[in-house]
Amino acid sequence: MAEEGEGRIVARFAIHICCDSCSSTSAKRLDVPDVEDAPTTVEELLESALLARQTFCCEVCESRIAYVTSIKRLREKEPIHA
Repeated sequence: MAEEGEGRIVARFAIHICCDSCSSTSAKRLDVPDVEDAPTTVEELLESALLARQTFCCEVCESRIAYVTSIKRLREKEPIHA
């Protein structure tokens, strides 16, 4: 039997980014695991170290320099729209 919280997702976000090199936009899904102090709102995510630790890679030019343009909390099965 799995321990409490193990493998459980407490929040899901769509992170919309814009490449600093080629200006293309894309969206990535970020699943937040059930751990102590896990962010469950956009405000908590913005203040958390979890967002700062994320790396993004442009699908067009493969640049790793991008900036976040918006963040949306998703419902469990809601699709991401770029």
